[in-house]
Amino acid sequence: MGNRRYQRWKCRSVATMGLFAQAAWPALLIIANLTPHAISCGCNYRYDLLMELYSSTNGAGWLNNSGWGTTTTCVDNWYGVTCDGTDVTSLILRNNRLAGSLPSTPSSWNLSRLMNLNLGMNPLSGTLPASWSAMSSIRQLYLDACSLSGTLPSSWSNMSNLIILYAFTNNLEGTLPPSWGNLTQLQQISLPGNRISGLLPESWAQLRNVQYINVGNNAITGTIPPSWFTLPSLQQLHLYANRLNGSLPAAVATPALVEAWLFGNSLRGTLPDSWSQLASLVNLDVSSNMLNGTLPPSWSTLTKAQVLFFGSNQLTGSLPNSWWTLGSLRKLAVDQTSIVGTLPASWSAMSSIRELYLQTSNLSGTLPASWSNMSNVIILAAFANSFEGTLPPSWGNLTQLQQISLRSAPRVMGSVEEPSVPQRGQQRHHRNNSAIVVHPTQFAGIPLVRKSP
Repeated sequence: MGNRRYQRWKCRSVATMGLFAQAAWPALLIIANLTPHAISCGCNYRYDLLMELYSSTNGAGWLNNSGWGTTTTCVDNWYGVTCDGTDVTSLILRNNRLAGSLPSTPSSWNLSRLMNLNLGMNPLSGTLPASWSAMSSIRQLYLDACSLSGTLPSSWSNMSNLIILYAFTNNLEGTLPPSWGNLTQLQQISLPGNRISGLLPESWAQLRNVQYINVGNNAITGTIPPSWFTLPSLQQLHLYANRLNGSLPAAVATPALVEAWLFGNSLRGTLPDSWSQLASLVNLDVSSNMLNGTLPPSWSTLTKAQVLFFGSNQLTGSLPNSWWTLGSLRKLAVDQTSIVGTLPASWSAMSSIRELYLQTSNLSGTLPASWSNMSNVIILAAFANSFEGTLPPSWGNLTQLQQISLRSAPRVMGSVEEPSVPQRGQQRHHRNNSAIVVHPTQFAGIPLVRKSP
């Protein structure tokens, strides 16, 4: 059950990634599209070192190996290699069908001036070489989607100039090295989709310049270090789909935090009132945990929030009337909880809301006629509750609405009034005391139900 629930929420959360894709992957997109440069005569002494990489990764089978292996006095036009006249500074062979293991001989693979290395999306094998710690100038390192295994080398803490490290979607295991807390220049680290275990290192609170941490979809245990919520530059924190427990840190001092994905863990405790101080927060997903308590009315201050997911928790209490101030909110999920009470009429002020998930809770009362002011809503899922009364005729003005479901609300009667100008291609259906609005491509052949003249 837990895995199916996580998969459902993962799909919904991934759907929100478009809002933040540019923020999450800027350097990766830039590096991936760089045009490979030539290697000048000043770097021909690196011939043997570069050919070690060529030989160990089946260079003859690369998609593009132009220039490699040239033995003229002045070597030039080596695909993916950049030389500043004295040494190799950039090596970009992304998605170039490199196959084999990474060179790791300390005596030869010592590109001390190398700043950018991008070998991502190649069918490599083997481990991350500990000897690469000698690359003291490295700033950007991409080894994502390479089928690499083994552990994260503690010695890489010597890469003191490292700014970006992407090694997601591999088979890496072991723990997150506490020594990496010394990488004080680090701004982005992305390691999801591996088999990393152990704890979140307290020492990583020293990463004062880090903006993006993604260690989601691993097997990390323990609690979230409170010190991580004091990182002054942190903008995006992804800890989803691990085995974390404990409570959410109450003391927060992360003024730049925009996005926190914590879903799919075993987090307990309440939603801290203090998180109302996260003034920059745009996307928060804590669904599929074991959180209890109520939705804090004080979170009405999160006026920049666009996505809030709380579903599949043990939350109680009622829906806060004060949240009408969340005018930027586009997606809200409070489904599969134990929340009671009525739908706040004040929420009609949420004029930006597009998707609202309230199903499988203990909500009751009537459907607020004022919600007809939610002019941008396209999905309203509130089935498996205990609503009563009638379907508000004013909801016929929700001209953007594509799906509405109130199944298992046996005391809701009536039909939705057609707007004066029906939305093109939309169908309304009322049968068995349930009301559903669906897009015709999803349920073809459902008859249109109109209000009697």
